[in-house]
Amino acid sequence: MIELISICSDDSSPTMILLDQFEQMPEAKISRVRSALHTLQEEESVKLIDERFIY
Repeated sequence: MIELISICSDDSSPTMILLDQFEQMPEAKISRVRSALHTLQEEESVKLIDERFIY
């Protein structure tokens, strides 16, 4: 997941690429995205997920 986020963030349309690739993953879960963003120290992104998603 960390590699996917890193690769997508370097492209011209990172959100669309991330969503497209993420939906194709066998065990796609928002908690995995959140964990990877936390590992990447993307705390603003983690905060947005926490504010908008009910676990």
